Amino acid sequence: MKSLGVVSGPVSDRWWATLVENYTKWYRYYHTLAHIAAMIKVGDTLPVERREVFELAVWFHDIVYIPERKDNEQASIKLFEKFAYDA
Repeated sequence: MKSLGVVSGPVSDRWWATLVENYTKWYRYYHTLAHIAAMIKVGDTLPVERREVFELAVWFHDIVYIPERKDNEQASIKLFEKFAYDA
């Protein structure tokens, strides 16, 4: 997330841990860190005007995924809102 202008510190370290924890859960098969890396790589080939917005969308688009729940997208939005408040 260095390209987002994020510097190391307690808040950014906590959020990095949250991102990694969520995308490495044992039951995730598609929305994983490999998926995030692939999307970022695709973004490198696109004329993205605001790179930081693109990368935040990539990281938070499915950060919450609990298979039996139907509100994962809404929960992802709420978690992004908490991130934005902290940032």
